[in-house]
Amino acid sequence: MSSEPPVVSRHSNANKSVNASAAENRQSENDGPTTEERIADKLREFAMAYPLRESLPVASDDGTAVRADYATFEYEEWMENQPDTPEFEIVSAARGEDVIDVSAVEWGTAVETLLEKFARTEKTTVNLEKADWRNPAEHETFKIDAKNRWFGEYQKKYNAQIDAWLRELTGGERPSGGMTAATFDEPRIAMVTRSASSKPNGERVSPVEHANQLQQSWEPTYHAMRNTLRSLGYDIGEDWQYIRVVEPHTAKRGDGRGINSCYPHEHVILVVDGDVSESELRPIVDKHVEACEWAGESAHGEDAIEVREPDELNDVAAYVSDYCSIEPVGLWEREPSYLGFAAAMDAGNMRTFSRSEAATDAAKADACRQRAESPKAEQEATHGENVRRTAGGETVCAECGCGHDIQQDKTLTAHRTGQVATDGGRAGELRQRWEDADAAAVVGEGPSDRRLRERIEEELQQSPGASAVEIAGRLGLPPDRREFVEEVRAGVDRSDPVGFDDSVPSWHVKSVTIDGEEHAASAGNGVEMVELMGESGPWRPPHAGGRECTACGSESVVSAREARAVYHRDVSGEYQCSECGMEFAGVGGPDVPPEYQGAADD
Repeated sequence: MSSEPPVVSRHSNANKSVNASAAENRQSENDGPTTEERIADKLREFAMAYPLRESLPVASDDGTAVRADYATFEYEEWMENQPDTPEFEIVSAARGEDVIDVSAVEWGTAVETLLEKFARTEKTTVNLEKADWRNPAEHETFKIDAKNRWFGEYQKKYNAQIDAWLRELTGGERPSGGMTAATFDEPRIAMVTRSASSKPNGERVSPVEHANQLQQSWEPTYHAMRNTLRSLGYDIGEDWQYIRVVEPHTAKRGDGRGINSCYPHEHVILVVDGDVSESELRPIVDKHVEACEWAGESAHGEDAIEVREPDELNDVAAYVSDYCSIEPVGLWEREPSYLGFAAAMDAGNMRTFSRSEAATDAAKADACRQRAESPKAEQEATHGENVRRTAGGETVCAECGCGHDIQQDKTLTAHRTGQVATDGGRAGELRQRWEDADAAAVVGEGPSDRRLRERIEEELQQSPGASAVEIAGRLGLPPDRREFVEEVRAGVDRSDPVGFDDSVPSWHVKSVTIDGEEHAASAGNGVEMVELMGESGPWRPPHAGGRECTACGSESVVSAREARAVYHRDVSGEYQCSECGMEFAGVGGPDVPPEYQGAADD
């Protein structure tokens, strides 16, 4: 068996163009820039702001996972000849190709890919439909514009969820007009910041590996947070909740020099029901520094933790949003540092917003209250007004399905006796009994229950002040029938028919329209991840210019020739920072710091 020499080819999954129609690309006097021009402008801004980072791969270590559209693939084609065959018999040679290298695209290319995807999403419409098999004539359709987390609308959603959560814990007025009473008696808001160096060993690391360092250190940090608060007498959910927000470093924070610009760091918004101090929460930050290899102690000093009381703040939600730099704008309005950050997060498929289960429930409860107050919603009962029991034994709101601000130590009957029995009560029991059913109902009451009800009513007439335990004891009832006694006392009539019907039609995705072309909806729309493979060696910048300035930290040190030609400046030295104007001697000269000695080692 013989084989032909391998042929090596290299392909990229990165989409290099946005398929805009000719009509959209044609401009009249009143038209704005085309999509391609907007992308080119943003890429130019990013390259000028971060000339070194622009050519840095978004990931470089073998085994690092990135989205397939942020990777390039190198293939080796092969062909095997068949053994000698009889004359006139033709056998096709076996052919194929193997992936021999998977590399991540450069940061600038990742920004381009992100913006192209963003532009396509702006041109995408999700087509919904709703139909009822019992009445084919009832068929509805609805269209919504596609959105993802980089749209301003999503940022507004995150803001609203944080506002709702804080309102439930600390109290405040809802946008729908009602007032929310604080569920925490003594709330304290702690802001814990976790970060890592982008140059841990003197060389700049790729942003996806940097984000992985932060992510991998969260679990031990969380355990330290739980144990620290437990030692102070606080239990998760009941006494403290948290939300995590990942955002890019900017020159406004950190060391003020922009060294870590474009790289992520995380704010943990922690709300505790009780008096806590920065020193008591210090073990949380210490554990992060210990668990994260690239986290330095100097960057996690006293300002890594800040604790405030709601009364100290005019607007709790505004304080948190400002601290976390959450802005409700899309990518076209973002600064270059945010574009670099977003491209890295998208390439690594990293989450930028997460929260504890209790925080999620609190935000749901606020939304439930607002729906009950909105004239546009069909919901009438407010949060917790009607309740039901889940299969796991939790008492939850019948409207939104969460247990926030609902007493769990009360029996379902106790909840019902304080309100009108509704579908969240007895119908909830039916849902619990037949969880897989779309509909169920009970009509009438069994003979044994009817006779027992009559006996209980007689006892209550004779002893109206007797407790349920006493009545049950007199009648020789088991403990689980005490709730039945309470129902009879409260006047709940189980002879009334009750049921539920969840088989009503619901909206589902019919198709997706992208740039005017409709595509049928399919289930195979998950994110494709690939792992890097192949040795590429350490990354080095392609030129000596564009180095970081030791005075201001920007990547703007250029040659004197470039400073004169591009920036029209009179330069006496051989290099100048185009940002702050600081001049430097030639490479190896007395004014060049030791870390800058050498032509391209920055």
